[in-house]
Amino acid sequence: MKKIVSVLLALVVLLMFTSCLTGGEDVGPTEGRGVPSLSFGGSSSSDDEIHGEAESTGLTDADMKALCKNYDKIMDALDEYGANYEVDDYDTYDADIDAIFEEYGVSGPNQYNKFIMVYYCYMVLDYDAEMKKDFKTALTMKAMGLDPIAEYRRMINDDDYAIVKANYKAYKKAVENY
Repeated sequence: MKKIVSVLLALVVLLMFTSCLTGGEDVGPTEGRGVPSLSFGGSSSSDDEIHGEAESTGLTDADMKALCKNYDKIMDALDEYGANYEVDDYDTYDADIDAIFEEYGVSGPNQYNKFIMVYYCYMVLDYDAEMKKDFKTALTMKAMGLDPIAEYRRMINDDDYAIVKANYKAYKKAVENY
């Protein structure tokens, strides 16, 4: 009985894989591994385009570099201030929080909104990077039409996303070292 279930499961995965290959999905070589790549950002023609609904926060490369360089200091200052930087509605925050970001090199206005936008973009980039490492899970999620971070994708802006993506490794290191 276990063999039958295993064979059926393998057949279902094979059918899903074949469907992706023949159904016009975004497929092609993945970083030298010779397996189809999966785009979770919709039908974009580029990994730099997510087509989120948000307006740009005006994030600059200099802002990202300042966030990477001073991430631990910023987080400590926010904690000391008592900021709730995990709120969903980032339009409602204490404007004094922007002073913390300005102190550490993030240009204004709306520095806190930039920080939240970076967080959303980082979550998308990190999830997609993990899915590229786990092809079977990615294929299954794609075939089932599941994207656990779809809400984050809608909340980002293509221009801001491109800046975060260009600084992804440095930001990831800063986050992981905090």
